[in-house]
Formats: sequence, C-alpha cells, structure tokens
Amino acid sequence: MSKKKIWIKTPADLFDKITTIPLTKKQIRAWIKELRSGNYRQGACWLCREDDEGFTHCCLGVLPEALEVGEWVRGRNEVGKWVWKYRHPEGKRPRVGLLPARMLPVKIQDFLSYQNDNTLATFEGIADWIERELLPRASDA
Repeated sequence: MSKKKIWIKTPADLFDKITTIPLTKKQIRAWIKELRSGNYRQGACWLCREDDEGFTHCCLGVLPEALEVGEWVRGRNEVGKWVWKYRHPEGKRPRVGLLPARMLPVKIQDFLSYQNDNTLATFEGIADWIERELLPRASDA
C-alpha cells in the first residue's frame, strides 16, 4: 500500500488540557523543513530504525534530528530487534516509541504517531498538519 498526501483531520478534543506547545515557532519550522526535505525514509512503530536499506524514521523521530539535540543509542526493542533509541540530554533512559513530554505533549505525539503508522499520511501531509495546527500555538521565543 503506497502512501499519499492526505488531509489530516484534527480531533475536536486533541488540544483540550494542552495549554502550551514546548517548541518555539523556529523549532517547529525546522521540523517541518526536515519532514519535507526528502532526506528521511518514512518508517513506522519506532522513532528510528535501521534495515537493509538504511534508516527509517517516524515523523517524531525526525524532530530531534531537526533540532540537533540529544543522541541516538542503538539498543534492542521488546522483541529483541535492534532499533535506535533517542536519549534527550536531560533524560535518564533512551526512548523507542515516543519523545520526552518536555519536547511535545504525549497526546499530540500519540496522534502524530497514529497518523504516521496507521494511515496513508506522508511526511508531507504530516508537515502540513504541523504547520496548520502546531505552528500557530507555539511561542515566538
């Protein structure tokens, strides 16, 4: 099944109880730019994974690359396969599926990872959604 650019509808309650987006407009623009760059092969279920063709990233796995923060640590997932785990500079343990909430609220990460993993949404379509929904909510700082 090939992916295509689709319109991603925002659930009415997605931003309930989310008062701020921890990312600045500059950081979100950098993320959008990287999603649209064509430099990343879209993968699913892991922030970053290596296969015979190289690396794949979830849309969330592109964020630390865009911000050039933290590090990738190679480790095994729960079923013993090698994956790349993300370690935030302030984090105690590497993460496989989601980023620390200090980077992006978990509710938004869950929504984006669902779009990335379970729909036909491409990085381009996800970038459009981020531009439309997150960029206006981010601070200018």
